[in-house]
Amino acid sequence: TSLSDNVRFLGVPAAVGTKRFRFLKQGAGHTDLASINRRLLPHLAGFDVLHVTSIFAFARTAMRWARRRGVPVVASTHTDVPEFTRVYARDVIANMVGAEPMGRWLENTADISGRMARYLEGRTLRLHKASDRVLTSNDAEARRLARVFPSHRIGRLRRGIDRDRFSPARRDKEWLTETFGVPADRPLLLFAGRVDESKRISVFVDTVRQLANEGQVVHGVICGAGDAAAGAARSMGADGTVVGPLPQDTLARVMASCDVFVFPSETEVAGNVVVEARASGLPVVVPFGTATAELVAAPGEDGLVVSEQGAAATAAAVGDLLRDPERRRRMGQSARRSIEAGWPTWRDVLDEDLLPAWHTVWVEAREPASG
Repeated sequence: TSLSDNVRFLGVPAAVGTKRFRFLKQGAGHTDLASINRRLLPHLAGFDVLHVTSIFAFARTAMRWARRRGVPVVASTHTDVPEFTRVYARDVIANMVGAEPMGRWLENTADISGRMARYLEGRTLRLHKASDRVLTSNDAEARRLARVFPSHRIGRLRRGIDRDRFSPARRDKEWLTETFGVPADRPLLLFAGRVDESKRISVFVDTVRQLANEGQVVHGVICGAGDAAAGAARSMGADGTVVGPLPQDTLARVMASCDVFVFPSETEVAGNVVVEARASGLPVVVPFGTATAELVAAPGEDGLVVSEQGAAATAAAVGDLLRDPERRRRMGQSARRSIEAGWPTWRDVLDEDLLPAWHTVWVEAREPASG
């Protein structure tokens, strides 16, 4: 598929896709388990730089090609694979042997999910060591890499934003009510992302329920798809709406029309939706110690960072915002100003993060070896 004059999108079938194996069904989607995907090899010819973003078959194929032909490689991480493994391994184990009693033993006693996560973490490190540059997406990842890589091999890959698409100017609660049946007479809490426990959706749902049980007039809105969507809708009942996955333009209108963005996920590498919510003029509520917490420039002023895990602490933080509409408004405005003042566009990310990294490794690969 041609996306523009200088961008093409090519789909290559998996050699050994996880979709073949019923017991590997889980919420994160599918990948290719092969050690090499030979169908990809012909498409790698002629490129001066390869950029890999995973540890699975396509990345391993690209690395093998690059080593044999002296092509430089840039790597970046877009998913916290070890943490996702910890979450989804329970589903795979239950599919294989059942949840009880063997599944519980493999999970709790044998620590299979932990072992798998550590194995994939090691593979990720080996992939990065074999690359010419590694682009990091958050401070914690940069610190980890700095312990094993020289600084000149580490760069930053930010996430851009379309400030016109994600903007407070698109706020329209009447449209939201007409389109999705969301009530217009109460504050709206928004979640956007995969609707399962990899994003801790239960914390969002329990936060809505707790606030409602405390007598707070509130409504939860969930944008996205996942195995927990139906259960989330049942749990929230009349106090919530699951609208499903949305095109970016529709998501932007929904975001601007809500009041607080609550995102309990602890598995994010970057957290694009948090940036989009801030650009839309929403105060965001995120957990302490996460990549998304790094996106809040001034906690307490342009967003809230919750120091304790779970729905109780999240509900307390959100409840304070709901009881103080003026503070909520100021916080959202401050978030938007922060985006306008210094957050990169996607063009900035291309020009300042990606192109310099690609150009540098290309130049270095062409230089004669010293000595």
